[in-house]
Amino acid sequence: MASHTPSAFQRVVPTADFFRGRSLRTLVYSIVATLVWAVLWCNFYLFVDLLVTGGELRLAAHERGELELLVGKSFDLVVDPNAHVAAGGPGPHFTDSGLLPTVWRDRNRPWGGVLRGLFVRWSFLQENTGAIVVLVVTAWVLSLIRLFLQSRARQLALRVGVEVATRLRLAIHRQTLRLGPSDVEGTSQANVLRLFTEDVEQFRESLFHWINHWGRSPLQLAWLIAMILVLHWHMALLCVIPLGLVWYLAANERERTNEVRRLAESQSMRELKLLAEGLAKTRLVRGYGMESFEQTQFQKHLERFQQNLAAALPARLWAERGSRALMMFAVSLVLYLAGTKLLLEPREFPGAAALVIFAALASMIGPVRSLRDLRASHATANGAAQRITAYLGQIPEVGQAVGAKFLQPVSKSIVFDNVSYDSPSHRTLLNGVNFKLLAGRQYAIISIDPLEAIAVASLLPRFIEPKSGSILFDGEDTAWVTLESLRAETIFVGGRDPCFTGTVLENISCGNPRYSLQEVTEAAKLTHAHNFILKLPQSYETQIGEHGEQLDAGQAFRLGLARAA
Repeated sequence: MASHTPSAFQRVVPTADFFRGRSLRTLVYSIVATLVWAVLWCNFYLFVDLLVTGGELRLAAHERGELELLVGKSFDLVVDPNAHVAAGGPGPHFTDSGLLPTVWRDRNRPWGGVLRGLFVRWSFLQENTGAIVVLVVTAWVLSLIRLFLQSRARQLALRVGVEVATRLRLAIHRQTLRLGPSDVEGTSQANVLRLFTEDVEQFRESLFHWINHWGRSPLQLAWLIAMILVLHWHMALLCVIPLGLVWYLAANERERTNEVRRLAESQSMRELKLLAEGLAKTRLVRGYGMESFEQTQFQKHLERFQQNLAAALPARLWAERGSRALMMFAVSLVLYLAGTKLLLEPREFPGAAALVIFAALASMIGPVRSLRDLRASHATANGAAQRITAYLGQIPEVGQAVGAKFLQPVSKSIVFDNVSYDSPSHRTLLNGVNFKLLAGRQYAIISIDPLEAIAVASLLPRFIEPKSGSILFDGEDTAWVTLESLRAETIFVGGRDPCFTGTVLENISCGNPRYSLQEVTEAAKLTHAHNFILKLPQSYETQIGEHGEQLDAGQAFRLGLARAA
């Protein structure tokens, strides 16, 4: 039996997490808000029906008894005195009777019993003014309740998104601490920064949109469809089928047009890059007298760029016009069918039902678009999650060997024994390097390529692993000693090491309170950093880094040496 492989989105946020904690509360709030919204639609139907009928009801003579059974024999109603005629003649004519016409017409519908109970119990609903007041106040109260529920759901969804984003950023930070020292070429920094900022934020926004709508939009669409089917299923099908077909055709045409447009824009960008390349060749053009040739080439590429860019416009315009024409045709057809039905069968298809069906069809646009956006949000979040999980799944190049032993302080020598190293981009930086560094002396390793010297320095604390060969500290292979004891013997200070956001004192002491100001000052004097530190606005308490004083490269390097000292 094949097992289901979870997507990247599910690995970051498992499905079970949507049914616990804040995600579950968001779902509950969204469902309750949708139920309140459904009651608002019922209230809207009653309000529209009251406006259409005006509280006026005409009955046949034989229907009087059924009405009395429905609302009670002793029920007090306003009756037009001119309507009372001999038995067997025309029935009673009720005016200013509130929701009575709706109660009578919907007596056999699923909600007829509930509506009858409310009508009999609340006298306000038995006359027009009171019914309007009750319906308007009910709509206002329900709208406030729905706004509160939606606001709570939105706040909880935001908090869920922020919590997941925080968890991802912590994981990326931990992984960067594990993988970062092995990035000799510095190529992964831009990728990590993009993951930490853009991809995590993209995932957070998509997750918020997903949580905020997945418990609301499907229910809203289902309610609207069910409501129009119950009101008049035949008319609902006549309306939904052509509108749905046109929507589907328009969406497909839009996708096809967007694909054509993206292709044309891609070709245009290639021509634009050729145009931009010409701007960087001015020295060669002027030096070799190629102005005429360059001008001809530039003009040719510029014309191609304009042609490719213009090629997408007609297709887009025709697609928009075609979609609008189809939609206008579908709307016209629906209006014709509904109008014919309304005129020919006014009792079976009352005007209030027609207005509510049209309003429901228009309101379907929101949930349908939201569901379409949910798919796009899920795809976007899944793409960001794939990049994030791929990075988090990387295994560090360097690991501590099982049974590694403690390295004693170096007292004799450091030896590179036939060491070779290839960078992650498969570039050979060291090939069979052999040298011996005696303890108590100072050495300079000079290389035309700075990456080669950085590779040598990074091999000492085992930030990277050699492809072959070994590094020996007093005869001990560094591959078989603990990383903690090894790195206590080696400190790498790079020329481009950044300062931490904090005070100068915190930067030198690494935020460790066991180092006193006197010890920090002695380290700064040792590396000739003390003098420029005293010139800073608040000396050792000056804030530096991202939100403080900016140091030049030399000052930052001396501060790094003081930190190492």
